[in-house]
Amino acid sequence: MRQLSSPRWTEAVPWVVVGMLLGISFFAQPIKFLTPGLSNAQLVSVGATIFEASHLMQWTAFALLFVSVVPGKSPASKARLYLLAAAGTLIGQQVFVMPTLIQRLVSLNEGRTSPNSPHHLAYVVLELLKLSALVLLARLHASQCHLGEVQ
Repeated sequence: MRQLSSPRWTEAVPWVVVGMLLGISFFAQPIKFLTPGLSNAQLVSVGATIFEASHLMQWTAFALLFVSVVPGKSPASKARLYLLAAAGTLIGQQVFVMPTLIQRLVSLNEGRTSPNSPHHLAYVVLELLKLSALVLLARLHASQCHLGEVQ
């Protein structure tokens, strides 16, 4: 028997987040450092603002996905696992990595130098993990929408 499927628009949500992550984290953020005439402190401030807005959009997308992709399903479902993995990486970024990066930004803006930190690399690793989980979620959700069911 065919199960009630999620609305078709929900199939696009994980792909929109994937595109946003690729565009912001792996293209726009690194490229901004090639901008002439701006100080490093200004560029880092712009980056912090962009990441703050990006994180807000991601939480909104995750909420949409949670209520539309995995409604009433087992907590062990693959879709829920991928979504929780993506949300977990975002939590890790916001709780463990961003506070240190923001402290470095404040130091930079005050004219102080900060020692190198592994936090930028940690952020990139978490971003790659989040991107992987979202691609897996998007592929799973797309295939299940085509079959008329969502697990």
